[in-house]
Amino acid sequence: MLCFGERACTRPTWPLGAKQRDSGALAAFSRKRGRKPGLSPEEQEIARLRAEVARLETRLAQTEKIIEVQEKLSALQQALDEQTR
Repeated sequence: MLCFGERACTRPTWPLGAKQRDSGALAAFSRKRGRKPGLSPEEQEIARLRAEVARLETRLAQTEKIIEVQEKLSALQQALDEQTR
């Protein structure tokens, strides 16, 4: 086969192209179309609860840090009050 440019060399001959086309068409038609099946109601509930637990754990960590800072601030204020007396 003579090649006259890049495109001509990459094209298969007609019978080979037909086989490739037909096998590709069969593969395309064998795939399921449409949306993938969703999660079951139980799985949806588990995912929702896990997200809520993660959110609450983050909020708890923030609250613990706030309380720790408040305790340190209170101790500092008491120390300053004792020094001024």
